[in-house]
Formats: sequence, C-alpha cells, structure tokens
Amino acid sequence: MNKESFLVFGAGSWGTALSIQLHKAGNAVFLTSFDETNLSKTKAEKENKKYLPGIKIPKGISIGVINEEAIARSSSILICVKSPGFIKAISLLGAKTANKKIIWATKGFDPDSGSF
Repeated sequence: MNKESFLVFGAGSWGTALSIQLHKAGNAVFLTSFDETNLSKTKAEKENKKYLPGIKIPKGISIGVINEEAIARSSSILICVKSPGFIKAISLLGAKTANKKIIWATKGFDPDSGSF
C-alpha cells in the first residue's frame, strides 16, 4: 500500500484516535480542528486530555490550525467532526480540496436539517 499524507479535520476522540492509527500505518498526518484552544493544548501536551486522556500522540503527528499549506501537503482529507459541523468543515475546505481524496468519519444527524 502506498503511504499517504492525511489532513484529519476534527480533533475529538475519534479524529485523534484515527490520526494515531494513520500515523502508526506509516502515513504523514496533520491534525486540526475548529476548537483552537483544545488544539493548542493538545499540541503542547502531545495528548488530547479533553477527548482522549491518557493516550499520548506520537511526535510525528503535526498538530495545528488549518491552513493552505497543510491542505496542499495532504493527499487525503479525513473529516471527523460531529454531523452539525460537517457542512461548515466542507465549506471551510472548499475548492482547496480539488484532486484530493475526501473521506468522512462523521456520525449523527444535523439537528437543523435532519441530514447526516
């Protein structure tokens, strides 16, 4: 299997856990989220104490605020936000994701529209 570079959008327990597994499989990983405060703490502590306490994040996983460079370096984008934030995540990424594989690991329903 070819190794890829992933931008994982959503640093809750699910996105953090998937980031660790992608990294263990030999892929480059950049973890980001809407919650910049928790993201900053997670980056500094190399542990997501809010959502996945007790699990250390490997040094090879980059953590930071989403930016065009991170999107450009990624061959795949994995969206792991709660369903109500899915449209916002897609809108934020927008056209910058052309020619990228988009994967989502979102669960639940949008309370406003009933969509998933």
